[in-house]
Amino acid sequence: IDCAPCQPATITSNPVDATSCNDGAVVYAIQANGTSLTYQWEQSADNGLNWLPLTDGANISGSLTSSVQLLSTSGLVSGYSYRCIVSSSCGNPAISSSASLVKQQTPVAGSISGATFVCQPFPVQQVYSIAPVPNATSYDWSFNTGTTGATFIGSTTGTSVTVEFNTTSNSTYVLRVSATNSCGTSPLSNILIRKTISTPQISGTPTACAGSTQIYTVPS
Repeated sequence: IDCAPCQPATITSNPVDATSCNDGAVVYAIQANGTSLTYQWEQSADNGLNWLPLTDGANISGSLTSSVQLLSTSGLVSGYSYRCIVSSSCGNPAISSSASLVKQQTPVAGSISGATFVCQPFPVQQVYSIAPVPNATSYDWSFNTGTTGATFIGSTTGTSVTVEFNTTSNSTYVLRVSATNSCGTSPLSNILIRKTISTPQISGTPTACAGSTQIYTVPS
């Protein structure tokens, strides 16, 4: 005979907000004490005004356990809430605090705006930028490997950068940027930049008579 007194349900650890990347799986979990505990997870689509019980199915697993998994969040909306009702064989049920669903996608960096042709005299500075990427936490600007004669001025982790071009034999640059959020890093967005290396000097007669033929040359 089990003579231990019945313990009502008490929750010792509540669920926390979870981020779903690209409609992927999320897990909500609680910890509770009590006698012969049972669990029922619920979902609210209106900030906790109304709650509906979850049932296991194609996209839900563990709705009657201490840990529920949403196998796919396709069709769900960022901001949905989840909580668990824990019951013991005695006493009133315990209700956890709610946790939110946060849906994000792997970011996509948009087109880079800025000058695609840079002329002398050097040094000269140009600003390049992209539109803010939703939910991005950082950006990373870079040039193609081996680039010389182009230097970043200031930060390279925002939506814009300042580049200083100097005299060099390099005439073509590929400026790149990626965006990062909690779901990962975007593919690189690129812009091709061309720079004048020198200003050619034209040689030839500065004046010409009508009907005459003149030859003008530039260094090869």
